Amino acid sequence: MASPCAHCGDGAPSSTSCIELLQQNGDSKLLGRIRERGTIHIDFGAGHREHLSFDDANERYVTHHFPQSDERVVHACPPVYEYVHPGEPPDIIKDSEQGAEVPFLKFNYDTLQRERMGEVAEEIVLRMFLKMFEKHKISAFIVHGYNWKTSYLKKLLDIQPSLSKSFKKLGINEGEIDLLISIPKKCLVVVEVKAINHKNNFTNVVRKAFAQCDKTSNFLSTVASDLYGNKNIWLLKVVALPSSCRDTLTEFNYCQACSRHIITEEDLNTANTLHDWYKTLIDLHKTELDDSLFDNCLHKRLIGRLIGPYSLTEVKPAKDEKTPE
Repeated sequence: MASPCAHCGDGAPSSTSCIELLQQNGDSKLLGRIRERGTIHIDFGAGHREHLSFDDANERYVTHHFPQSDERVVHACPPVYEYVHPGEPPDIIKDSEQGAEVPFLKFNYDTLQRERMGEVAEEIVLRMFLKMFEKHKISAFIVHGYNWKTSYLKKLLDIQPSLSKSFKKLGINEGEIDLLISIPKKCLVVVEVKAINHKNNFTNVVRKAFAQCDKTSNFLSTVASDLYGNKNIWLLKVVALPSSCRDTLTEFNYCQACSRHIITEEDLNTANTLHDWYKTLIDLHKTELDDSLFDNCLHKRLIGRLIGPYSLTEVKPAKDEKTPE
């Protein structure tokens, strides 16, 4: 879909009709339900091991490795952006010509340049979110550059068999999450980042980005379908375009409601401009979010399912974790 209301970018008639479609159709998603099953042993170090329920173990793991998460602190995992191919494209090509082992040897300069643009865009968005949450003292946890496969979900089923029904409905084998932002007492925000430096094919790129958000929300619904009981936990879908200006959204007839789900270069100028965008998005969903019961316990348990001891990977924060300058 081109945007949450599926009409913007194709001459949407008015923001009112778009808002009605938003409520029916897809800028936010309610995630699933918990019965605690399965137990695991978790090693906290120094010979300290405990036998805990699966979700208690995940919660303890996150609390142990990411302290102060109950306070107004932002964490990221990994703590900084990690480039797949360090170095500029010309240097990578030069190294490969000189016989160095370069994983991207099969790609040409143009492909490397596109990959680098995408990575730079993701780093810009990550850095600014970290600065914004830190400056405005908002509790948040950002998981970024997260690649998942159904092999992880099968592993999860071994300890949480109640997920089997959701797993069968997923219908996709793998995916990548650019940014997943968990904001306790508020919601989850999925951000898909696209580096667009021209207007050609603009609507199609944005459409595919929101489709990727849908794919991510389906994965998260599968991972957490037994986690939330009857609690309302909302997931908001956002596309970040660090190289595009807000005038372009107007040019392509994106309504006001849909535009609030898109981050542009103006929003990323400073921590304050991004906070203004964030407040606008939250205000748009105030009615839903006022009903949210996404407390710190559920927040930690979800994060634990993604990065905890039985997840795809165990990633611990840097000892002196600080927001990048």
